[in-house]
Amino acid sequence: MAYIGLTTVRSPLFFLLISIFAGLTVLVIVGGTSVLDDLVLSTIRVSHENNALNTIILYLSFSGDTSTLLLLSIVLTIIKRTRRTGMIFLTCILIILILAIYIKILVGRDIPQITLPTSLNVTQDLKLEEEIVSPMAKSLSYPATHIAIAGCLAYLLDLRMPRKLRYLIPLIWSYPVLMAVSRLYLGQYYLTDVIGGFLLGLIIGMAMSNIMKLNPPEK
Repeated sequence: MAYIGLTTVRSPLFFLLISIFAGLTVLVIVGGTSVLDDLVLSTIRVSHENNALNTIILYLSFSGDTSTLLLLSIVLTIIKRTRRTGMIFLTCILIILILAIYIKILVGRDIPQITLPTSLNVTQDLKLEEEIVSPMAKSLSYPATHIAIAGCLAYLLDLRMPRKLRYLIPLIWSYPVLMAVSRLYLGQYYLTDVIGGFLLGLIIGMAMSNIMKLNPPEK
């Protein structure tokens, strides 16, 4: 399996990702994705009757909280072997959070307004984390910062994964996918919010790994 992280900021793939993200952002601004987004949320709402699934999805979503991933980046920074990766991941998180504020305000799309079933109404001690952005953008959904950060993490881990552990790559990339599914299920984002967030995370991860010269391991 090829190293995805070998992609440079001058590669066609990098510019393709930027182009897709820009095009998707324009479509969201003009309302070109509204029908699809509403259809996906309506379809997901049918599954809310399964209380067991609701509980699994709810707890799964907590592993993608920004506060959790911030803590992970600090831990990676402390460990000598992963210090460089941790510093770059922490930098990426800060960049994503700052960029997300401006993009959210530019797009101006409100978070989905859906009523969750009783089994998904979390208690005071167990709350679904909101967007960690400016109060002006907290009620706006595009792009999904939780998914951007999760996607960025997967990219960096993929890049630094030793060859003997490359079989873990599918598991690593399943993490942002599961985070996207859980946040969609809980009605925190629209489908295009998570797609836009994932693209943003890849773009920032690629850019910062190139700028800070994070390369694949030799072995």
